[in-house]
Order: sequence, then C-alpha cells, then structure tokens
Amino acid sequence: MKEYILISGICGNFGKELAAYLHREHKIIGLDRREFSDRPKDIIHFQLDIRRKKIEEIFRKYYIKMVIHLNIIHNPRVGSKEHYEFNLTGTSNLLELSLKYKVPQFIFLSSADIYGPSPDNPLFIPESHQLYGSKNIPILRDLVETDLLVQSYFWKAPSMLTTILRPCHIVGMNISNGIMQYIRSKIVPTVAGFNPMIQIMHIRDLFRAIEMIMKNRERGIFNISGQDQIPLLTLLKEIGITHLPILPLFEKTTFKALFAAGLTSLHPEQVDFLKYPCMVDDSRIRERLSFLPSYKISDIIREIRLATNINRL
Repeated sequence: MKEYILISGICGNFGKELAAYLHREHKIIGLDRREFSDRPKDIIHFQLDIRRKKIEEIFRKYYIKMVIHLNIIHNPRVGSKEHYEFNLTGTSNLLELSLKYKVPQFIFLSSADIYGPSPDNPLFIPESHQLYGSKNIPILRDLVETDLLVQSYFWKAPSMLTTILRPCHIVGMNISNGIMQYIRSKIVPTVAGFNPMIQIMHIRDLFRAIEMIMKNRERGIFNISGQDQIPLLTLLKEIGITHLPILPLFEKTTFKALFAAGLTSLHPEQVDFLKYPCMVDDSRIRERLSFLPSYKISDIIREIRLATNINRL
C-alpha cells in the first residue's frame, strides 16, 4: 500500500513550497478549499474545506502516514467568527480523523506569536511558558486555542506522534505572511521610542526542521528560530524600508485608521509586536535534533530586500 503525507493548506505559498520540498522523496496529498492551478502532476489534490465530513473519504481511501496541518487562517481582515470556526473546527476534524484512521504522526505548524509580546517576557521564551498572546491581542485567541487543542492529543492519543512547531517570523521570496505583508505595506508604521529585538528565519530552514521532526519521529512542542536576533528598526533600515514613527499617544487611533484604509496589514491589536519582544528559546530542537539554521541573517535580509523591490516594481 502506498504511503502518503497529507498537507492541509497546500494551496498557500508556504504549502506549495513545502510540497515541492517534500515530494522528491514522499507521495503527497494536498487538502485545501482553494484551487491548485499549478499543481505538479504527481501530487494529488482535493479541493475541500477541512471542516467538512467529506474529507473522511481521503483517510478511508489512502494510507496517510502523516498529516502536516498548515490550513490555519491568519489574515486579520477575516472576521473573528470565521477565524474561530475554521481554525478550531477544521483542526478538530483533522485530529479526530487522524486518530480514527490510526495516522502515525501529526505535525501542526503553530506560531511563536501566541506567546504574546510583553515587556515582562523573558529574553528567550521556552516551550513551557504560558500562552499570553490572546491576553492583549484578541485576534490571536483562536490560534492559542487551536494550539491547546492539538496539545490535548498528547495524552488523548498517545499512540499518535503529535508535534507542535512554534517558529519565529518566517521569511522568503514568495511568502506572503504577516511580517512580509507588513514590510510590503504602502506605509510601514512603527511606534516612536520603541525598537524591539525580533527573530527571523528563512523558510528553507523551517522545511529542514520539519523534515528532521519527521525522520526522528519526535513528539511534543518545539520552538524554532533563525541564527540571530535583530532590532526591528535595524531590519527595516537594512532592507531599505522607510518607516513612519507613530507617537504612542496616538498609536491606537492612527493604526486603526491606517488598517481601515488598507495602508498597512498590521491590525491595531497587533501594535505591541512593534513595542515589546517576543523571542523564543529554541534550545530544545537544537539539543534533541542537532538542528542549526543554515541561513545567516545577512542572507535573509538580502533576500527580503530583493523580494520587496520586486513587489514594488
């Protein structure tokens, strides 16, 4: 019987690149409600919503050796109700089917953002730290609860290797996630008087980390980061971005207006990410798997600069 890796959310830029990276050695099934127009012929794709019961037919028909769950809504312009229902219901459906059909391994791509930015954060946040992301940032509530839902399967399904990855900001030429959209916005706002240290990592290093988790059959939670940290304003300067400092007294009203006008991708609730640190301690994955990111921060900045310039042409 052929063994397949099921990638949910395969039609996003991240999903497509991960599928291209893995399908050299593995058979891939993609699951996404979006159309996969440029799909490679050897990748099977089902255009289905992960909340629907119909996806059980995939688990029934194919032997799924692993689920890599990427299909999470992060877009702050999508309504909170849609966010919550899609992320929680969809993830629950995938977990229940994985348990029912005895899928050996389930990997969930979470985010370091769920720890939440705070002046009280330790310099580097360990996996055991409380998830305060939704405390001051309500739009992160469903992401925190989805992470906790997956965690519940550590003891609910001990026979299934369940792994949660919490990477820092992921960047790459073709990526359109939070940090890349922020950098590419018509206006790149910052908060005057604040310059938090941030972590960035190249998408290819994250792919390597996922591959190592797969091969070593690791369970649990892993923070993942790049080689170094960099102050936010230094990053923008190195990329060649002119930012707009907003006085703290006017930050709420200004960010709300910029977001409503479509001039920035940063939701008003996310402003604290421009003020306080949220950096992760990645010693666990380094020690257990000897994982070391290969991309230097200078190489990453060079690629971001190129991607940003191409976007502006």
